[in-house]
Amino acid sequence: MMQLLLEYQECPQYLRKHMFQFHHHLKNVGVLNALNSPHHLRANQWCEYREGVVLEKSSKSVSYVDIGLGRDVSINQALQPGLRVTVQLPPEAQEMKRPYGSVVSPNEPREKAGYYWGYTVRVANSLSEENAYC
Repeated sequence: MMQLLLEYQECPQYLRKHMFQFHHHLKNVGVLNALNSPHHLRANQWCEYREGVVLEKSSKSVSYVDIGLGRDVSINQALQPGLRVTVQLPPEAQEMKRPYGSVVSPNEPREKAGYYWGYTVRVANSLSEENAYC
């Protein structure tokens, strides 16, 4: 249950409907405080990096990604629908009607730009397990 709740909280709000199915452990998540993290952006906030999910309406060479802007972003590679990705946007994408971007490593916003970009949940069998709390 804790794993599910932590993963849900880490996921940006606009991606949750794509990434999580209804689960009885999530029925009261509305009482949890939202994370105010750089990767939890609103539609009117700009950042060169955004988290997204690959949509079904992709072709053989182009995929469309929902990154929470109210319009889908195209990327020049075919990816599996439902996959969570980190997208880097060029500065001009902020003004474009049909923005485009490129998929980058989920570590790039932290390593190249110095952003805090969320956390990863790992399950350990015990606290004494090697590297259980690192």
